[in-house]
Amino acid sequence: AERTLEQLEEVRGGERDPDLLDARSAVLFLRSAVQEVNPSIRFATRTWPGYDDLRMPVPTASTLAAALTEAVRNSLRHASVPGREVRRTVTTTISAGSIRIVFTDDGAGFDLAAVSADRLGISMSILGRMRQLAGGSAFVESQPGEGTTVTLVWGGDGSL
Repeated sequence: AERTLEQLEEVRGGERDPDLLDARSAVLFLRSAVQEVNPSIRFATRTWPGYDDLRMPVPTASTLAAALTEAVRNSLRHASVPGREVRRTVTTTISAGSIRIVFTDDGAGFDLAAVSADRLGISMSILGRMRQLAGGSAFVESQPGEGTTVTLVWGGDGSL
């Protein structure tokens, strides 16, 4: 994360507030975090009117990146399907002061109810992190044989 922040500082140059990321910088930060885990994961960005209003505190970006990279690592560890390549994609959607990050894989999937309580990857590293983030939320959807979708949402005003 520190290396990513250093790279981000180089890209941002003389931005007004060094503690806030604009939409472009936030996406670069998240993309870099994902590519550190696995550079072959497809990363797409969509913007809606008002996207350039996004101002994300650096600690918020770090929390989002940590939850996202945990989802990526979980997929790499557990979603393999014998005999075929699993597709993995991150799509970020930015609109007026908010961001939605969706990580999907078309891998093995799993039954959420069957995940042991002592397994903390989903409950603490993804959902718990996002619950503790003001304006943050997260959702995990999966079914055996149907892949997994992890959605992270943050709205700067806390209204999400």
